[in-house]
Amino acid sequence: MPPAKNTRCVEPPPIQLSPEPITIQVKITPRKSQRTSQQKYPDGYYKMLNKGWIKEKEPLDRAIAHALRITLRSALRDTPEDAFNSIEKEIQSIIAEHSALTVTDFANIPNEYRGQIILIHCFLKDKRTPAGDFIKLKSRIVAGGNGQDDSTYDDTVSPTVNPATIMMLTHIMAAQDYECATFDVPSAFIRVPCDEDIPIYGIMEPTLSQVVLKVYPEYRKHMHKGSLYFKFNKYLYGLKQLPKKFYEFMVHELSSLGYNPCPYDECLFTKPVEGGTAYIALHVDDMLFICPNTTVKETERQLLKAKFNVEETLESPYSFIGMTITRDRTARTAKITMTAMIEKLIEKYAYELPSKKTPSTLALFRTEFTDAEALSPDEQKIFVSINMAVLYVARYCRIDVL
Repeated sequence: MPPAKNTRCVEPPPIQLSPEPITIQVKITPRKSQRTSQQKYPDGYYKMLNKGWIKEKEPLDRAIAHALRITLRSALRDTPEDAFNSIEKEIQSIIAEHSALTVTDFANIPNEYRGQIILIHCFLKDKRTPAGDFIKLKSRIVAGGNGQDDSTYDDTVSPTVNPATIMMLTHIMAAQDYECATFDVPSAFIRVPCDEDIPIYGIMEPTLSQVVLKVYPEYRKHMHKGSLYFKFNKYLYGLKQLPKKFYEFMVHELSSLGYNPCPYDECLFTKPVEGGTAYIALHVDDMLFICPNTTVKETERQLLKAKFNVEETLESPYSFIGMTITRDRTARTAKITMTAMIEKLIEKYAYELPSKKTPSTLALFRTEFTDAEALSPDEQKIFVSINMAVLYVARYCRIDVL
């Protein structure tokens, strides 16, 4: 007996192809460095050279440090109090709270490791909500991983949560009226101890060194040619091996709390609890948490607080990796939006583009170009950037456009 016909499904009309000739030529190049045999330094060096940030024939490490000092100096000049307070908090977190760096004398660094010294610098940026509202000026002290040898590390890639997992958890939360919260692990990366066979040393760029001296004036005796030197005790953001190391660290720590990674998504963790199952979706240092009831929510919250000192959002709307999740408990519904990122995409890319109707028609793909030229390398990067950004938004909150 044949299955009953689903009367709710409507046969789509046949696609009518446009008779107008359309020729699209796209030249694809491998995602490798465009460096020629005559180029001594990576592409970033020449970009800084073209922008006038550095002088020709300036050594790469000095050139990068010079470009970074422009950013740091401008922040200290334009918003001195906010910038210094932000950097001071980051310095104290790295050195005092987490003991991630230990100051050392240059003379104490063995000769065989001096050629592998990594640049330590700082950048500042505005931290905003997914809706685009300003929260604070955030500083991050980072290591120049571009100075590391790629061949030294076999696996540096860390998994991230599948968008389908986020949709599933949001649906469970809404349909079964689960409790929800989002957690952020502060100073996440500097929690991971270095377990390298070869010690890692870093040189702090001069402007940042001067800021550190204001916080720790006793370090002045360790200055060498305008910079401070440090030995890494824990991994800093920017090191090539950090993403994988941090994921392994989080798996170990969550497992100690009773959470096990799902075999279908390495970043979904589950734990049997009273009344059902508690779920954690992990995206680097951000966690989306749902559970059956308020008792379990408070218990697990206290465990995560004790383990990571998490920053938390306990009530709707919830912020998670650029998304805002809002719920209506009465209607058992939930909504995911990415307003700030969409507005940023429009501002960055769509100011010259004509508006299109939704849902779109075949006219969306029509073009007046019948003899298109291949994209230049810079245009290719823009083309890929636009597409990846749109796909990112679509996968998380606008699946209907895929």
